[in-house]
Parts: sequence; C-alpha cells; structure tokens
Amino acid sequence: MFIYLTYQTRMLPGSEAISNRLYVQELTGNQFWVTASFKNTSERAFNGDGYSIYIYDISDDVANSFLTPSPDFFTEFPKSDRDSWTKVTWRKSPIKESENKIVDFAIWSRSTLPESNKLKENKLIRKILSEKGNYYAYAVSIQSYGVSNVDFYILSPKEKKLICINHNT
Repeated sequence: MFIYLTYQTRMLPGSEAISNRLYVQELTGNQFWVTASFKNTSERAFNGDGYSIYIYDISDDVANSFLTPSPDFFTEFPKSDRDSWTKVTWRKSPIKESENKIVDFAIWSRSTLPESNKLKENKLIRKILSEKGNYYAYAVSIQSYGVSNVDFYILSPKEKKLICINHNT
C-alpha cells in the first residue's frame, strides 16, 4: 500500500518519469522518456475546471522517429477516455482554418503567468501549428455557446517538443 500511494502521489523516486513514459505511449503509441521544460497548471475547481500546459522536450532519436510515423499513429492515437467528446487522432500540420477556434480556446488561460510568458508559449504553439512536418490531435467538447473543454496535443519533430494542453470550464 505504501509503494502504491507514494507512486500515485509522485513521491516515489522515478514515479513521475515512469508515469510520463506511459502517458506518451497512450498519446503516440511509442514509449519514450520526456522532460517537462515548461509547465503551468492552475488550481482545479471542485468539478475539475482548470488549465494545464506541459511542454516536453524529446530526444533527437524520438524526434527522428516521428518524421515518418507508423500508419496507426494517425488512426489509433491518442487514446482518450473522453467518451462524450469529439476525438481527432493525429493529423499533419498546418492546422485547418476551421479548427482555429479550438486552438484559441486551448491556449487561452486565466493563469497567473506573466503576459510575456503566455505570449512566448502561444507564439511557439501557433508557429508549430502553421508549419508543415508537425502533428496535432485533440479531444473536444463543444456546447451550443462554443468550445467548453479540450485536451490538445502537438508534436513537433523539428522543435523536438511534445505539447499537452488541458482546458476545462
């Protein structure tokens, strides 16, 4: 029980790295190590509302492996347990014009980050999504008033980044 609890709370040495490795397997179909070079998470409300963004660095070897990903990368991943949300598996960038409202919602946050940091990260995201050779995927919940929740993922072999965003309202 002690080991289980310390693993679940990320207090067990190495548990976060192992958890991240399993997480990226669910996202991409490949297990690889990632290191968060940037993260920002808000306090979560009682119902889970909040915002988080993680920008993970990936190695040269991993980045190169995504220059020509396997066919199931585009049809099977990312795995999602968001049953009532619309899921979009990995697509090649640039992003479609019709999906910009989803990106806008994904990168908008009420976080306490200084505006200059938000602009820097948002600029990187928009740059990656506008270039060829990158990938994006998402799960989204759209209500009558617009986007209400999104899990948005971006993979850039060129920048050697995996970006994971969750925004719930």
